[in-house]
Amino acid sequence: EGRQHFSTLCREATAEKGGNFRRRDEVAVRTELAAAGAVIAEAGLVERHLHEALETHPAVVALDLVADAIDHLIFAIDTSDSIDQTMLANAASEIIGAMETGKVRKLTVIFADAAVKATQEFELGDDIKLMPAGGGGTRFAPTFAWVETNAPDATALIYLTDMDCSDWGEEPSMPVYWAVHGARGAFDRLASKAPFGEAVYIGRLG
Repeated sequence: EGRQHFSTLCREATAEKGGNFRRRDEVAVRTELAAAGAVIAEAGLVERHLHEALETHPAVVALDLVADAIDHLIFAIDTSDSIDQTMLANAASEIIGAMETGKVRKLTVIFADAAVKATQEFELGDDIKLMPAGGGGTRFAPTFAWVETNAPDATALIYLTDMDCSDWGEEPSMPVYWAVHGARGAFDRLASKAPFGEAVYIGRLG
């Protein structure tokens, strides 16, 4: 509405040829121009901040660390008592989005607590619906053993976890990225314990 009024004033100013243009209209145009400039500047600032936020969102960064196009991604999810359905949905949204846009061609999802409880596989174009299982303690070793046996061709592995674990297992043949949720203050301490992989803090998921 403000822009329309501004445009109307400009057209009237042009039609008046300057000679009969009233002083109050000139003031109005200048006022509207200043207001429009402020709105445009504010919109640009918001857009820039949004772009920066998206570019640096930890979940996006975790994916970008892997590759521009991923043939086979393993998404391992620590389904111990530390994660619930809401947290899982929040964390998985970026992975599912990457699959839907073709950035990931094949996705293997592993649900594990102290053991591998369930797995799902998706190809490009599949309708993705996660069916989590688990709820016990946390051990990473069974997950990496499963991957080496069943998916040695994987491009990379992203492990969603709070990283509160002591049984890490053997380093797999593909790059590992720990997507760590929970309290920011505990991240540095927990990440320093990882014997392999790169840890990325993704904030609180709840």
